Amino acid sequence: MFVWHLSQIVFRMWLPYTMTAGERIVVLDKQWGSVPLAKWRIAPVIIIVFMLLLLLFFYSQGVTYPAMHSMLAHWTPKFERSTATALVHAGAHVGAMVALTCSGILSDSDFLEGWPSVFYVFGFIGCIWFVFWVFLVYDS
Repeated sequence: MFVWHLSQIVFRMWLPYTMTAGERIVVLDKQWGSVPLAKWRIAPVIIIVFMLLLLLFFYSQGVTYPAMHSMLAHWTPKFERSTATALVHAGAHVGAMVALTCSGILSDSDFLEGWPSVFYVFGFIGCIWFVFWVFLVYDS
């Protein structure tokens, strides 16, 4: 399901016309993405709930990059923007590599019944990250 492209288009067109830098949008993205991920285990009981959570999770992922570029434009000095953008994108790839490695380890373990622990752990980490983001990140 590649619905995250749709949210990228919508938020990229909307973002330049707002007065916020993107901090609030990233907060909503993490809230929309982490809560359904943490509730993933109960969703397969009702297939409609599962599909709605999946759609909400994937749709929420598309707002991160447009909001992050807006935040980088507001936060970084003009001549350091390319370096900051490169670091942000490199961090995303390193994070994906670490997450995939941890997912395999969690799936093989007996922690929270094996494979469901991947959803619980990453949903919990996203919720904790959300709390820190709300208190530590500002629009400008």
